[in-house]
Formats: sequence, structure tokens, C-alpha cells
Amino acid sequence: LELPAQRIASGKPETGTIKLDAYHQNGFIVIAISDDGKGLDVVKIRAKALQKNLITEEQILSEDDIHALI
Repeated sequence: LELPAQRIASGKPETGTIKLDAYHQNGFIVIAISDDGKGLDVVKIRAKALQKNLITEEQILSEDDIHALI
């Protein structure tokens, strides 16, 4: 989530919301976390994946692919 001042500047309420949901699906427990923040930073996620050798510099990944890395 953004800092309160950033949220206000972007027209959002000062206080953010985080939602945790857990459910059973096809024999698995799914835990879903969502918020009303600025979204995932794909540049930071990609950098961390490179640092941890999960991907190579040459790999071209879609935004969905990068989200899946977390």
C-alpha cells in the first residue's frame, strides 16, 4: 500500500484495505491476498527473481509471468 499522502494525492482514502481470502479448489487450499494499493511492482519482482537466479536476464516475461514469480 502507498503512504497516506500518496493515497490522498491519487484520490484514494487515506487508509488502505487488505483482504485475505481462503478457499478450497480442486483439492487445494487457495489463499488470495488483495489490496486497494498501487499494485505489484513488476520491475522490483523481476529484479528479485534475477537476484535469486529464478530467471535469466535473457528471458522475456509477460506481466502475468512476472506476477506468477511471487
